[in-house]
Amino acid sequence: MPNLVYPVFPGRTAWGISYCCRAYLLNWIAAKSKFKSLTGIGFVEHSTASTFLVTLELEKDVADSLMNDAIAQGMLEPDVRMTDESRDWSHVKITAKGFSVVRRLVGRFAYWESIMLDTPLNDAAILNQIKGVYLEGHKPPLFHRMQCVKDFLAFLSRAEDLEQMRVRGTPMASECPALMAMVNEMMLPEFQRIQQEVTISPGI
Repeated sequence: MPNLVYPVFPGRTAWGISYCCRAYLLNWIAAKSKFKSLTGIGFVEHSTASTFLVTLELEKDVADSLMNDAIAQGMLEPDVRMTDESRDWSHVKITAKGFSVVRRLVGRFAYWESIMLDTPLNDAAILNQIKGVYLEGHKPPLFHRMQCVKDFLAFLSRAEDLEQMRVRGTPMASECPALMAMVNEMMLPEFQRIQQEVTISPGI
């Protein structure tokens, strides 16, 4: 499962940890999915996509690494499929898988629970909470799982608030809307559904 919020660590961005730059990249390319170029529909220049990340104050090697990760995970597709050498790619576009993650899976409880357990966090309270609920060999109650995911998303929202302060100071501010505002809105029906299940069957 591609982790949309797997962080870029301190020292690799101008503002420290970035949890949202992967999502910003994919959403930026997804917004151009109907763009027509000589390469085909939806393709944007590889160098332009990399520059988008550099404009957000990522180092060039980090930007290229994130691009390569997205391609390796099947989230982006290069124009030349017969080589793994990024120097041979001139354009990239978002795949059906990538589009599904940034437009559909981010509104699913199962997605956030899965990547929550795979995301390095710099908040001891959240880490201890997750460790206390997800014990080896033990299936946690659905209510506790839901609360962990809610707190995880709240953590990401706070982290993005700091990130957006930096983003708003770049030329790409208008093309990087806040990720977590959209996620929180999409997740409301999911949490309501789970709350109903817990109310009906408290022991699940």
